[in-house]
Amino acid sequence: MQSAEEKNKTEESVCQHCLGKITAPEELFFCPACGTPYHEYCWRRNHGCAVISCSQKNILLNPLFSPAIPVRELLVHVEYLMNLKKYSEAINECVRILSADKDNTEAKALYNRATALINIKMKIYESADDSFRKKEYKASALFYKDYLKYCDEEESEFITTRIKYIGELLPAMERKRKIINALYVSIAILIVISAAFIAYRNIYLREDFEFAKSNVKMKQRT
Repeated sequence: MQSAEEKNKTEESVCQHCLGKITAPEELFFCPACGTPYHEYCWRRNHGCAVISCSQKNILLNPLFSPAIPVRELLVHVEYLMNLKKYSEAINECVRILSADKDNTEAKALYNRATALINIKMKIYESADDSFRKKEYKASALFYKDYLKYCDEEESEFITTRIKYIGELLPAMERKRKIINALYVSIAILIVISAAFIAYRNIYLREDFEFAKSNVKMKQRT
C-alpha cells in the first residue's frame, strides 16, 4: 500500500515525454542528471531525457550505456583503448561516461591521461616533420622512432615507412656530403698551392726576374 508521501509525489508528477500523469510509484522514473520525472517505459522508449540541454538526452542510443553494462566495464573499455594507443577514441568514451556521471573520478583521470599523451604525441610529430623539412634527417628519424611509442597499429605502419624512407636517404646524403667536402678540400689545396707559388715567385725568384728584365732592356738599347 502506498504511503501518503509516495501518493502525493506520484500525483504531482507528469511524464515529460507523454505528458500524462504518473499514477503508480513503480512507474515513476527521475532523470539522474536533471531530475525530470518520466514513466520508466517512456524514458526507455524515448532513449533518455526530453530536456534538450540535459546530458541524458538520447543517452540510451549509445549502446555502451545499456543498463546491462555497468560503468566499471565502460572504464575497462577506455583502458583497453588506451593500451591500443587509441587516445582520441578513449577521450570520446570518457566524455560519454562523464556526461552520464560527471563526478566519476576514474573517468576524469583517464580523460586527463589520454589528453596529456595525445598532446605529447603531437609535439613529437611536429618536431619530426620540422626536422624533415629542414633536411635534418637523422634528427627526424629519431623523433619518428620516439613517436612510434604513441602510435596505434594502423599509424605505426605509416611512420615505419617514413623511417625506412629516411634510412634510404641517409646514405645518399652521406655520399653527397663527402663529395662536397672533397671539393672544398681540393679548392683549399689549390688556393694554398697558388699562394705558395706566388710567394716563391715574389721572394726567391725576384732577383732572377729583375736580372732577366735588365738583360732585355740592355738588348733593346743595343
